Amino acid sequence: MIRLAQESRRHWGVVGTAREWSIGEWQCSRVNALVGNGEVALRHAQESARLCADLPRPHFMHASSCEALAFAHYVLGNLELAKEFKAQALKELDGLSEEDASHIRSQIEELPC
Repeated sequence: MIRLAQESRRHWGVVGTAREWSIGEWQCSRVNALVGNGEVALRHAQESARLCADLPRPHFMHASSCEALAFAHYVLGNLELAKEFKAQALKELDGLSEEDASHIRSQIEELPC
C-alpha cells in the first residue's frame, strides 16, 4: 500500500501540477497513518498542505490536507491538534460541491476523535 502510494506520487511529480502533487502527498499521508507511521504521515500531510496553499478557495484539497494533518496527529497521540485540524477540515468544506464535500466529510468522520 505504501509503495503504491509512493509510486503514484512519484508519477504525478513528473506529469502533474501542485494539485496532483498535493493529492499524492495526501495519499501517502493517509496510507502511513493507517499503518501507524505517524511521523511519516505528518511529513506528507504537511507537504500536502504546503502544496495546496496557493490553490483557490474553495478547493477540496484544503479540506483533504487538513484531514490528513488531523489523522497524522491522531496517530501520534496529539489529540488536541487532531481535533483542531478535524474542525478546520470541516470548515474547508464550505463552498464545495455537495459531491466533493460529501466524499471528504465521510473521510473526516473516520477520525475517532
